[in-house]
Amino acid sequence: GSRKHTISYSVKPHAPNEATRAFVERGEDVFAPPTLPALLRRAARRDASRLRREPGLSRRALADGSALRIYVYKLPSRFNLDLLYEVRKRPRRWQAYMRSLPEAKLHRNLLHSAQVVEDPVAADLFYVPVYAGALLAGRTTLSAYRDKARALVREALEHIQREYPYWDRSEGADHVFVFAHEHGPCMDIVADRAKDSPVTLELLRELRNAIWLSPNGEVGTGCFRPSRDVVIPPGISQGAEERGVERLLAGRRAAAVALAGG
Repeated sequence: GSRKHTISYSVKPHAPNEATRAFVERGEDVFAPPTLPALLRRAARRDASRLRREPGLSRRALADGSALRIYVYKLPSRFNLDLLYEVRKRPRRWQAYMRSLPEAKLHRNLLHSAQVVEDPVAADLFYVPVYAGALLAGRTTLSAYRDKARALVREALEHIQREYPYWDRSEGADHVFVFAHEHGPCMDIVADRAKDSPVTLELLRELRNAIWLSPNGEVGTGCFRPSRDVVIPPGISQGAEERGVERLLAGRRAAAVALAGG
């Protein structure tokens, strides 16, 4: 088999404080994304012919998208809340994290959804709440941290493979990951540069059957597959909309909007 590259990272273990838990459970309304079930219904219908062959997605769910049943993995807090707590303590990193905030917001919204089930046997889809964007926030120019963020996702995958039987049942085809930074699991502003990392290539191979949610839908990079993945809105910092409109109206912006994708 192919050689695996191990990247280590550390987050000081602790019990996340009440403010952090409140953010995930209630959250500030920094942006209002579509509900996660609506996004997943779109992905399921788009790839329905293949997903019908997957045992994890029932005919009932495909026929009636509103009936999708989603199981949220209960990962150790080092994969999500600990990282959120760490980034909130550092104002500059927290500001940088605003773009990746959907990973926490969608997780929070899903926890309050009526479509979440406690019994994984009854689930059509499996949501993996890992906050790689929080680990990467404010460190995107550092290649070592880009690899650490990818390694975090790989470690979460190893955890669910070790503790649960559901990934192997469908080879991950009914599993959902949010990559709220850039270019899906490539996690880099420059998609081609990401491919220089063996960790990126291994992650792409391991998650090849899963559903990816990403704010960047650029095709032809290998980091987004339009037949399977879903584009989600990026996060925006508080006040960014107002400042952008002011600059546009004052004539200080040459372009009104920038689009990436195909």
